[in-house]
Amino acid sequence: MKFKYLSSDFLATYNEIYEELEAKQAQLDSTYHDKIEKLVQREKLRLDKIAPLEYEIGERVRIPGGKIGKIVATQIDFNVEVDETDFYGKPLYGPGRYFPIASASDEEVVTCEGVLRTYTVETEAHEIEKDWGTMSVKESFYSDEIAKIEE
Repeated sequence: MKFKYLSSDFLATYNEIYEELEAKQAQLDSTYHDKIEKLVQREKLRLDKIAPLEYEIGERVRIPGGKIGKIVATQIDFNVEVDETDFYGKPLYGPGRYFPIASASDEEVVTCEGVLRTYTVETEAHEIEKDWGTMSVKESFYSDEIAKIEE
């Protein structure tokens, strides 16, 4: 490929440096991803002990659409990673891959404004799903999306 203004010497050296930096950055990002992931998993365990539990396992609830199901699990929904790409569609590098948490409003962003816990609700499968051998369906909801069934 021939370029209009840039010399082949410049391009060869530039691309060599670029690829070297990209490889080093990928290694650095991998190292920090592992460190942050361990930290997040530890915090999830702590949050699981203190986050409000609005529904108990086995409790019957109404989900969107009016179906009735049973709570079968609960988990903490906490993630500090940004799921975005840069202007060119490439994954973000370095600290830009993570949400900054330096203020109470930053905390609200990563904790979904305090809605940390999700609930897995199991409902009976639709007749068509049953024809395919699926007897129940499990879906995940935040507490404000479901309602207790008073018995």
